[in-house]
Amino acid sequence: MIPSDFIAVHRLVAARFHECLMELFSTDEADKWLLQLRHERAGNLGFLLTVDNLAAFCVAMQQCIDVAISHSDYPNAEMMINTVALNLETNKPTRGGISISSIWADDPNVQFNFYLDQNDSRSCVTLIYFLEDAMRLHDRFAIAYNKRECF
Repeated sequence: MIPSDFIAVHRLVAARFHECLMELFSTDEADKWLLQLRHERAGNLGFLLTVDNLAAFCVAMQQCIDVAISHSDYPNAEMMINTVALNLETNKPTRGGISISSIWADDPNVQFNFYLDQNDSRSCVTLIYFLEDAMRLHDRFAIAYNKRECF
């Protein structure tokens, strides 16, 4: 569970999804971030990310975007799935996980899957962005990662 004395300092990224606001905050600890979801039905969900988790989030998002853009290079595939992180501290007494996938069979999109309990798939909150929106979101996360020493 995320320690109760953990402090979110600066909001670095905010993205509105249907029924949800995703926010990335710098914290009072070096190379640690709080990824928070404010979901209308699921409530507030928090995930503590290390520098490796944030890097994996950015890389997975970029890979999913790239393959969706060049999907004609993969004629027998319709989707890609990347596991970003497992065993993450959350704001609940369970360990969580994050995966990102892209689907290009119809309208290309990127899906963000947040598991509050990595052992229970019913605990998943899925957020979907169309490709162009996902590209802009990736840019904001990449900027936050690249400027991490500033906070």
